[in-house]
Amino acid sequence: MTVVKSEFLLALNQVAAERNIPAEDVLSSIEQALVAAYKKEYPEVETSENISAKINRQSGEAHLFEDDKDITPPGFVMLTLILAKLKLFFQKKNKSSRKNTQ
Repeated sequence: MTVVKSEFLLALNQVAAERNIPAEDVLSSIEQALVAAYKKEYPEVETSENISAKINRQSGEAHLFEDDKDITPPGFVMLTLILAKLKLFFQKKNKSSRKNTQ
């Protein structure tokens, strides 16, 4: 999956700034979330503990690897990122609603 560089970097920097954490920590968290999502989505796949995710720091392209072999299912990363965006949207919306009711 490829994200236009400017959109990817803007979103990454926005999340890092909002959370006041380094962008590299955000990337690491996303990579960990991709591995967890893969293991949850594909429980029938025999997986080892050597599964990792790598995100290209320039393009935003993400892939899953098992022992250096690309195991990224077609469309998996795109779907995961869309769901993550929706989750963040609803978290922000809920946080905003709580502020307005206080």
